[in-house]
Amino acid sequence: MLHFDFNNLDLISSSDAVKWLKGKLILAANEVGIDLNDSYSPSMMFEMLIEKLYREQGEVVIIIDEYDSPVISAALNKPELADDIRSLFNSFYATVKNKISRIRFFFITGVLRLSNLSIFSALNNLKDLSMDPSFASAFGYTDEELDEYFGEGIDEYLAGTAKNKTSRDELREKIRNFYDGYRFSPASETKVYNPFSIGNFFAEKCRFDTYWDDTSSSKFAVTLANNLDLSQFMNTEIALTTADFKSFDISEINKETLKRNAIAALLYYSGYLTISEKSNTEKIYLGFPNNEVSSTFTISLMRRYCKDSTIAGLLIVDARDAARNGDTATLIKSLNDYYDQVTSALVSNRYEQPYQLIMHMFFIAAGCRAVAELPTKLGRVDNSMEIGNHIYLFELKVDQSAETALNQIKEKEYDKLFATQLKQGKILHNVGISISSEKRGIVEYKEEILSLK
Repeated sequence: MLHFDFNNLDLISSSDAVKWLKGKLILAANEVGIDLNDSYSPSMMFEMLIEKLYREQGEVVIIIDEYDSPVISAALNKPELADDIRSLFNSFYATVKNKISRIRFFFITGVLRLSNLSIFSALNNLKDLSMDPSFASAFGYTDEELDEYFGEGIDEYLAGTAKNKTSRDELREKIRNFYDGYRFSPASETKVYNPFSIGNFFAEKCRFDTYWDDTSSSKFAVTLANNLDLSQFMNTEIALTTADFKSFDISEINKETLKRNAIAALLYYSGYLTISEKSNTEKIYLGFPNNEVSSTFTISLMRRYCKDSTIAGLLIVDARDAARNGDTATLIKSLNDYYDQVTSALVSNRYEQPYQLIMHMFFIAAGCRAVAELPTKLGRVDNSMEIGNHIYLFELKVDQSAETALNQIKEKEYDKLFATQLKQGKILHNVGISISSEKRGIVEYKEEILSLK
């Protein structure tokens, strides 16, 4: 078996790329005990390696992780080298077609189906598994598998936290919200947990953290998302068609005019978005899979606006802790301090939407279940947010009193939407907020707390 990892190509020149690829081939050859002459071109070396391995051991299995990474890296970071790098890898992948009779199985992973690479035109028998329902559970843990393989770890954690009175159901629900949610086929109900995050979560004795983001090699998709207006993310569900997931022209990747749907498709293949609901039509609905991803993505997106990203990060943590404890005063203070950090995003300070949008993304970054423009029978809630045992409904008014904002929540009976949650013991916070267009921040808030306890 030959295994290549094409991530982390540090491009300086075309010759460096050739040396890098030759090094990958030599390393792969050494792993299977084959001597390889590096005086030839990478494509010729690849062909020789396949032939030698076939003669010595039989049909060859080839696995390539992140096949598209070098081409994307060149297009984004060294556009003057993009054509050379694409040509280099076109020749390399053409080898697979030339030696197809020697290959038993060929498996590649990547972010894009690049229309400019010969791998797809040369190999017409490649099967795209990206949305195949037969493989919906192949790349993550299902709920049943989590209990089977990690049930002992859950039991050990619960036994050591008896004082916290955390139930198994509560812990499982929290794990589900944080790491589950990946759906790889619109024709399947199956959702899976991120295996890397789950492995680290249990290795760290059930410590919740954003493990996956530290290893993501697809942060370029978040960079591209910076080309979008932040209001594009007001609604966390995006509807695309199957056509949006077809081949991608790498020459388009640096264009500021790259369409929202193309960026959303990139975010899907990068792991930042997933299929949010089953659909038997050509429409595919995308959303954040879980709190781990929505939080890290939103924080990355918001960094371009922050005066000091460290302070902004601390405010997000403070807000999460306050919201979980029902401490609305601290929550509002953290939010207002955050507004001060992102004043560049509040140019249209006379209107509610910029404040509403920043609030929405702030809560997502804090790991809360946040919804903007939540529809009710009599209107839409500006922002709603839930974390732990607390639900918050926010109405914002610019240059109007907090009392006016709170009265709108009560008059339109937004709280009736959460009658079931109240019966289940949740605590509902109706919060009216007054914002000053002159100060670009919160000057007053009024709160009403509802609880059936």
